[in-house]
Amino acid sequence: MIEIILVTVALAVIAFGIGVVVYYKKSVKKHQTDYYALFMMGIIFTPAGIAIMIAARNIFPAGSPLFGLGIVYLIAGLAHRKEWKDSPSYKRRLFK
Repeated sequence: MIEIILVTVALAVIAFGIGVVVYYKKSVKKHQTDYYALFMMGIIFTPAGIAIMIAARNIFPAGSPLFGLGIVYLIAGLAHRKEWKDSPSYKRRLFK
């Protein structure tokens, strides 16, 4: 009997979450993706993931998610390199 109550509560929470996401998506205006920031995050995440993998010797998957995210961010940033000039982080970069 308690399993049915737990499943019902879980489904209600999921339905509420989906409703909130749909409402938020409709009410928020669309913004431009900052691909230069994604590229910079990729530059930071990739070596950090490698360093964690080296530090955690026997536990290989320890840094794999960070390394994978870094590679994905690098690829996404480089694929949209032409849009860097419009991004706010590119305009505020440290070395011009």
